[in-house]
Amino acid sequence: MLAATGLLIESFRHLLAVDPGFRAENVLAARLSLPYDRHPDPAAFHDRLLERLRLLPGVEAAAITQTAPFGRGDHQHEFVVEGREPGPGEPIPVASIRPVSPDYFAAVGTRLLAGRVFTAGDGAAAPPVAVVDQSLARRYWPDGEAVGRRIRHGDVANNPWLTIVGVAAPIKHRGLDGPTAPYIYRPHGQDPRWGVDLVVRTAQPPAAIVPLLRSELRALDPTVPLYDLRSLEDAVGRSVSTRRLTNQLLAGFAAAALVLAALGIYGVVALAVAGRRHEFGIRIALGAVPAAVARLVLYHGLRLALPGVLLACSAPPGSAGSSPPCSSRSRRSSRACSRWSPPSSSPPRSSPAPSPPAAPPAPTRWRRCARSDPRASRSGHRVGPTGVAGLEAVAPEAEVGQVQLIL
Repeated sequence: MLAATGLLIESFRHLLAVDPGFRAENVLAARLSLPYDRHPDPAAFHDRLLERLRLLPGVEAAAITQTAPFGRGDHQHEFVVEGREPGPGEPIPVASIRPVSPDYFAAVGTRLLAGRVFTAGDGAAAPPVAVVDQSLARRYWPDGEAVGRRIRHGDVANNPWLTIVGVAAPIKHRGLDGPTAPYIYRPHGQDPRWGVDLVVRTAQPPAAIVPLLRSELRALDPTVPLYDLRSLEDAVGRSVSTRRLTNQLLAGFAAAALVLAALGIYGVVALAVAGRRHEFGIRIALGAVPAAVARLVLYHGLRLALPGVLLACSAPPGSAGSSPPCSSRSRRSSRACSRWSPPSSSPPRSSPAPSPPAAPPAPTRWRRCARSDPRASRSGHRVGPTGVAGLEAVAPEAEVGQVQLIL
């Protein structure tokens, strides 16, 4: 159990070391939902809010996205690559679509690998553009020439072609142990949404900026709620909370098993020491130092513990051979008496003469014997009361036989 728990903890440590593709430190995420009737142009309201948030002390970057990393929900659409349209009957690839504002990659701390990020000029009147992640770019353009290519998502028959202007590092949006799905990022001005996540990177703990965020939002529209506030560090931690709890429980059980094993070894060693107190006293009286006696006890304790530990670590389950059953009573009996077996009187198999009928067995006579006295196995004479009384079967006087202890 200790070995299995150690392996699980090591695997969990490697999981926490996985790069999610963004820097989660000091990043606050919150949900924002605009009513349709009051804000027919959600992109304009979001731009005004972001301008006010960038002026707050301690705010390094503020952005809007449909769903922040490790958030709830995922919006996927079919897409096609120009010049590589699937034929009839072929599957159409699927990618996750993320409308984001220009400062989104700076707010979450994702690197741009090629091209450029979105700007304020990528609005509704500008040519449609997109930024793809590295996993999608490597799949369709392994030569690294993704910038300038065109893709189309959603209604592939009617939606316009999007020109790729940048390639971003892949982000794990769902979990550290999950695969990196292909993502297509759109400018928020060209694909506005009413329900979005607000992402703010600060130079201080994210909780300190929450009252200022509520105040700025209330100044623009007091009816718009700000809810589901969380830091990206907490969101990443919640994604592995189940594994963390499992490892903690297994570590507790392994510690309990270790304590029980230690108590068992202590009990065996203590019993052995208690039975050898007179020996140790004689050793010390003859000149042995107490440290030598302690080393002797420790040596015998290790002799009891180490073979079991090595066997448990090296031998696979079920590899130990099975030995024939043997009871302690039969072993004690074999030391005191042995079975008497009369010589066989049957003729050889090759003899043509039929064998004579077997004589009836002689009646067995029983007498007491001493199991601890070896004389009981050599003669049928009664022994003294110094041994432990038992019963023996005495052979007929015509044969020189042996006796066997029954009890």
